[in-house]
Amino acid sequence: MAVTEQTPRRCLLVDDDDAMRMLVRLHLEGVDADVVTAASVPAGCELVDAEDPSFAMVVADHRMPGTADGVDLLRHARDRDPATRLVLLSSHFAPETVAAAEALGATVVDKADADRVARLWAAADDGGGPTGPGP
Repeated sequence: MAVTEQTPRRCLLVDDDDAMRMLVRLHLEGVDADVVTAASVPAGCELVDAEDPSFAMVVADHRMPGTADGVDLLRHARDRDPATRLVLLSSHFAPETVAAAEALGATVVDKADADRVARLWAAADDGGGPTGPGP
């Protein structure tokens, strides 16, 4: 399916914390993002694989249950489409985590700053979702 004005690209939000997922989703919807959510890395990876065109932005919590984490999900999304904007949410900023996320081109955002995630989406020039570095 080709991207057209009738097919806006969407944002994937993955967080195992229901309340945080709802909070970030509401902030994104407040700037007109079409948000798809998942509660685990495997579910997020399935959505990444199924989305056509690919998600404009993938937002993932760093720490989630299971063997994979948010960085793994962002890597999967980047492998599928290098143009996807990546955001890692975390309240624990270990240097190795930040380095791994930034090596993928991700923006690392404090988990409590849902407004910044919305600003990253809204910073897009074309109205179809973010397409490069942003605030």
